[in-house]
Amino acid sequence: NIYNEGKDYSVDMVLSADMPIFGYENISIILTSSGYVVTNILGTEKAFYVGVVEAQTFIVHVVENCQGYEISYVKSEQ
Repeated sequence: NIYNEGKDYSVDMVLSADMPIFGYENISIILTSSGYVVTNILGTEKAFYVGVVEAQTFIVHVVENCQGYEISYVKSEQ
């Protein structure tokens, strides 16, 4: 889970990248089971509601079609 803007989000997928040429490390886009995209692009954390179906559709697309990812399972502490 991540905590952002006063809310606790259950994380389904994290996409992150480094852009050393621009001096950025660990730029992340997080998709949540509640339909939010949370990002730290440009050093500020923001959350955007995109919808549960849309978030899940994007996750399925990445898993089925994108190469070069690593799946990591994290035990939830609920």
